[in-house]
Amino acid sequence: MPQPLNKKINILIVDDERTTRSSINRILSKNNQAFHFDEAENGKAGLAAISERKYDCIILDYLLEDMSGLDFLAQMEKMGFPAPAIMLTSHGDETLAVKSIKSGAYDYLSKTILSRPDFSDIMTRAIFDAVQQYALDQEKKRGRIVLEMSEERYRNLIENSDILIIRFFYEDRIINFVNNGFCRYFNVKRHDVLGETFLNLIPEKEHIRINSLIDSLNKDKNHGQYELHTKTQQGDRWQIWTFQAIFDEADSIIEFQCMGEDITDLKQTELKLSDMLYKVQELKKSQDGDYFLTSLLLEQLSGNCAKSDYFEIRTLVVQKKRFAFRKWIKEIGGDICYTQNISLRGVPYILFLNADAMGKSIQGAGGALVLGAVLQSIIHRTKFSSFEQSMYPEQWIQDAYTELQRVFESFSGTMLVSIVLGIIDEKTGMIYYINAEHPWTVLLREGKASFIEEQLLLRKLGIDPDYSEPLKIKTFRMDKKDMILIGSDGRDDFLILDGQGGSSINEDERYFLSLVEESGGDIDRIHHMITSMGELTDDLSLMSIACKSNAVFRGGHDDGEITAALAEIRSIEASGDTAAAIESCRKALERFKGSGRILKKIIALLMNKKKYEEALPYFESRDAVNPEDTENLYFYSYALWKCVKFKKSVELAARVTLRDPGNVKYLIHLARVLIGVKNYIEADKVLDRILKKEPDNERALKLKKFL
Repeated sequence: MPQPLNKKINILIVDDERTTRSSINRILSKNNQAFHFDEAENGKAGLAAISERKYDCIILDYLLEDMSGLDFLAQMEKMGFPAPAIMLTSHGDETLAVKSIKSGAYDYLSKTILSRPDFSDIMTRAIFDAVQQYALDQEKKRGRIVLEMSEERYRNLIENSDILIIRFFYEDRIINFVNNGFCRYFNVKRHDVLGETFLNLIPEKEHIRINSLIDSLNKDKNHGQYELHTKTQQGDRWQIWTFQAIFDEADSIIEFQCMGEDITDLKQTELKLSDMLYKVQELKKSQDGDYFLTSLLLEQLSGNCAKSDYFEIRTLVVQKKRFAFRKWIKEIGGDICYTQNISLRGVPYILFLNADAMGKSIQGAGGALVLGAVLQSIIHRTKFSSFEQSMYPEQWIQDAYTELQRVFESFSGTMLVSIVLGIIDEKTGMIYYINAEHPWTVLLREGKASFIEEQLLLRKLGIDPDYSEPLKIKTFRMDKKDMILIGSDGRDDFLILDGQGGSSINEDERYFLSLVEESGGDIDRIHHMITSMGELTDDLSLMSIACKSNAVFRGGHDDGEITAALAEIRSIEASGDTAAAIESCRKALERFKGSGRILKKIIALLMNKKKYEEALPYFESRDAVNPEDTENLYFYSYALWKCVKFKKSVELAARVTLRDPGNVKYLIHLARVLIGVKNYIEADKVLDRILKKEPDNERALKLKKFL
């Protein structure tokens, strides 16, 4: 069991039974050298002891000869000497347990455990849990003090913000704050709305849905979003509101802060799109008119919209169905290419999509329309929502995939889409992506073409997810002069003409690699080469993403010099002077800033010496230099867990398992850190995944038993 502190844990046993005190002292001291015990024979002696010495934990008898354990806790708080307490009683009683916890005890145990063979494990765990939870509670309390000290500055910052801000109490929805931006937007005076119920500002038809959202929030889900339509003096306006729950020390919701952003322009665009869809329906009698309007919609929902200083992106879409409407010649089909710029955690990314909706002509186009509309909705939400922008790339792709899959599942198998969806970190060339039964992605490096995927992991959008393995976010690190190419089935499914009236369907998926090499990755030439050999039998879409000449993603250091520096460090390490080896690494990093190899070495040295806190900044630096290193993320999360920094540890552990969802070691770690943040429900789900894969896994069974 991990020790929560880097020093002795001082424990005071307050019990009027000498044998009980002696038993606890003797058994626990024998099994854990981290404990130091003092004893007090009654409440008065215990209070005197805590006034003279600081204790990390109190083991307290519920019924003392001179006072009750509850009286003792009250006196201890009054004296200003707080410490986490574990209450002991002769008999188990749920009523006494509730009273004890409400009075400030951190745990409640029956003395009957003294006779159990696992008494030491139970009491040791209770002590560690109490000390850790108390430390976390104190940290929260300090955070609240800092928050209160900065309240005035906070108010000054938000008063004149264009973001609409309102706060109201949970119980009666009474407004206790609005900023100037809110008053200007709704043309109201502050004194007219303060003290009024929040619901008075909302159309009555929205009350049920808003109350439902508010009541659904809790400690695990402390925020939610709501789109609202209101009528103002400027006419119809739409806002997107983020409801953030605020908790008291007992983790009970006391009020909400709501931040609103005007999305009227976006909604008006959506209404125009909706109006165009309506026109499509009205022109059903004219097939060409129907096709024409659908093609216009597809043009609005696709296209190469991303801009980049480091990547050159090209797209090509040739739909099989061509038609004429009035003076226009158009195409319609189920293929779609789309790129766009987004930002996550302050890092610029390029989003790319290549997809093929199943079905001919209008059916395939319908799937492409749905896909494009949902994806653009996700992108718009990302650009407006600070919560979405705070996600890591793996989490963002997971959420986007989940939303797309949920939409296409609703069509009950009548609308299926193969897809490659990903984002590229413009600073590092790191690609995060998924391939849902789409042709494999091609890498062109130094004139040689190869596939960067090895196996099918996801079924098409719209297929029951039970038929797929757990979602796996693929990663790939581009290097200077690299190019990747993505294409639909049309790149392989073409009719080869032999020049004598005969023909055959191409069945060699690797033939496309030769086309890429011969064309140098030029998608227009690839298209020409295919059509010069025969005829397309399906829609064709191609996308190429190439590094520009000014793209430099890796460090510019001389590998030979770094190798020499590492050899010197290893020589020092071999002599047994680890401290000197670590110092040599630090000096090398000053010379070769950002060297992933040296960062990896100093991390290994610090982790071997269990210097987890010192290793954290080097983990952060290595992740920035080598984001493709999943094992580095895993050990980073492990070090954070060792430093009792559970929140970020969970975030990184989740990223690791999204990259490699079948790795049992990663899943065990994720379950462990989820237990650390007391998210037992998600931890239980992870353990079920492990035991489904390895029913006899001892570590998983042990954690399952703990839950």
